[in-house]
Amino acid sequence: AEDGDMIIAAQNYSSHFGRLKELSQGDIIVFSDLYGQVYEYCVKEMSTLDGTAVSDMKSGEWDLTLFTCTKGGKQRVTIRCEALNSLQ
Repeated sequence: AEDGDMIIAAQNYSSHFGRLKELSQGDIIVFSDLYGQVYEYCVKEMSTLDGTAVSDMKSGEWDLTLFTCTKGGKQRVTIRCEALNSLQ
């Protein structure tokens, strides 16, 4: 998170990233690290990428990218975010 280029992947289970598709542009995401540092992000872009599009997943200047597979695993729900601030 400190470097401004974090990518997080998780399973498409309700207890993990199964609800990513419910996010909308402008939604706020809060991430806390092990040291108590809190980072806030704003959802800027949502897309569905091909499951083999690894270079597309890494592309762009996004502060945070979240992704999970779609049902069947052939595509990836992808959420791109910009940092709002960093709080103690």
